[in-house]
Amino acid sequence: MPSIVAWLLLHGSYGAVLLLLLSGGLGLPVPEDGILLASGALVATGSMAWLPTAIVCALGVLGADSLMYLVGRRLGPHALKRLSPARRERVERLFQRHGLKLVPAARFITLLRFPVFMLSGAHRLPYKRFLAYDALGLAGSATLMLGLGHAFASRLPTLIAWLSQFRSYALVGAGALVAATATIALLRARRTRNTPVQPVSTRTPSLVPPAE
Repeated sequence: MPSIVAWLLLHGSYGAVLLLLLSGGLGLPVPEDGILLASGALVATGSMAWLPTAIVCALGVLGADSLMYLVGRRLGPHALKRLSPARRERVERLFQRHGLKLVPAARFITLLRFPVFMLSGAHRLPYKRFLAYDALGLAGSATLMLGLGHAFASRLPTLIAWLSQFRSYALVGAGALVAATATIALLRARRTRNTPVQPVSTRTPSLVPPAE
């Protein structure tokens, strides 16, 4: 279990949750999902209450995502210089194909959050629409993480380790699916290119009926 999550479980408060979540938007290595899980666990132990916890978590996550959007808007094409060229190209291709629909999906895929939110700003997509799509994804992901943290409060280290392993398998599966889709598309394109085209007849049909 990350040390920052262990610290939050011992010294957790609404202010600490908010600051930790916001710091993730500044590029600090803060495990957002771990903070949300710990927040659910703190509700289970009675250290925090459901409603203010949900409000604080929503403000912290949306605030962090907005910071990444604004940084991307400021940097423009240089927003993803931290990524390798190959990964940057893949993310750009996904973004050009799906646009803002990637934003709620990125809430469930940790590795996509940073590049997708930065690209939303770099492409100067409307901020209100970005925030709406982000809130839509957050409604599912935050509810899931808070609920899991509450349900497995006594076994949080085991839950975090399991989720980390599950994400690794999911990432490999997603990569295999993308590769398979690209291979099928390539084979279909080659088959289409190799299919002989039937010549179009240039003869003009006769309007005179044949003699009997």
